[in-house]
Amino acid sequence: MPNRREETRLHFIETARRLVSQHGRDNVTMNDIATEAGTSRRTIYTYFTNRDEVYYAILEHELTHLLARLEVVMNSKGNAYEKLQNFIFTHMEAIKEAVTHNNSLKKDFSRNMYEVERARRSIDLKEIRMLRTILTEGTEQGTLAVESPNWTALVLFYALKGLEAPFLDNHINAYLTVNRESIVNMLLAGVRKQ
Repeated sequence: MPNRREETRLHFIETARRLVSQHGRDNVTMNDIATEAGTSRRTIYTYFTNRDEVYYAILEHELTHLLARLEVVMNSKGNAYEKLQNFIFTHMEAIKEAVTHNNSLKKDFSRNMYEVERARRSIDLKEIRMLRTILTEGTEQGTLAVESPNWTALVLFYALKGLEAPFLDNHINAYLTVNRESIVNMLLAGVRKQ
């Protein structure tokens, strides 16, 4: 359960997210966030050193929801291959939801990838660890043929990241969604034990 300070910080992040979504990142000031949150600018500065830090906190908060959904998949019952299938589409859907939940994020996702990557770094590492756990589990179960869970997790993760931008395009998204099973089978053909 979050403590009072964390609840206040989350309130500021959610307030900033709404403002950034409505007006764009460059059009929201620390004063705007403070006014909308019903507090002083000085109070906001006790939680965040500048507007960029607030923006990174918004990105991390959005992507934390991704991690929570992926943890559910990772801890679910079923064999590792089924978990990998669910992991792939949970990842893609959660990214799409995070980006569409915040209109400004969609622009930054393609326009300013460096900042998005910087904000994602710690989340990405956790996701790679989850993939490695599933791959190791599948190797132990005998359902996956993986020589190196570490390297396979990295390659699979970066393949997913490469699909993110096209997945955000509604035309390609529709194709990927309709052909979900064949796409997943193609991505995972190399790890499935024959």
